[in-house]
Amino acid sequence: MVLAGYVDSHVHLHEYGNSWTAYCGRYTMLAVSDDIQSSARTVELARRCPTVIPAVGAHPWSIGGGTDVVGLVRELEGLIEGGGVRFLGEVGLDRVFTPGTFSYQLRVFEVVLDLASRYGVRLSAHAAGAWREVFEMLRRYRIEVACSTGTPGP
Repeated sequence: MVLAGYVDSHVHLHEYGNSWTAYCGRYTMLAVSDDIQSSARTVELARRCPTVIPAVGAHPWSIGGGTDVVGLVRELEGLIEGGGVRFLGEVGLDRVFTPGTFSYQLRVFEVVLDLASRYGVRLSAHAAGAWREVFEMLRRYRIEVACSTGTPGP
């Protein structure tokens, strides 16, 4: 990985089509993902640009009762083991925009934290209205490096 100039620590690069390529080499970009499909796309984009740091994961907004947690873990492990992935993200909890799926988010976030701990990868954590829970879980799983998005909550 090459670092360049300014750092964008949170960009959903997979949503930009090819317009982002003008910034390749000029900016370091931590490219976060929303689900398995966007995670695979993010990894591919990072292969095309040395200043893109890929983060793979499942955004709390994409998690619900039908989430296949076992399949999600298998897919994320495959992406991590494929090389080049040093961040899981965007992952976390959201009480503000998707409070109805919070119990599912907790279950998935626990699994993601276990993966991060086992593989020694860092996190880009979403914490809208759930900052305290996210922080406590990061401490419990001994995650040493995490950047966070969202607002403090109860």
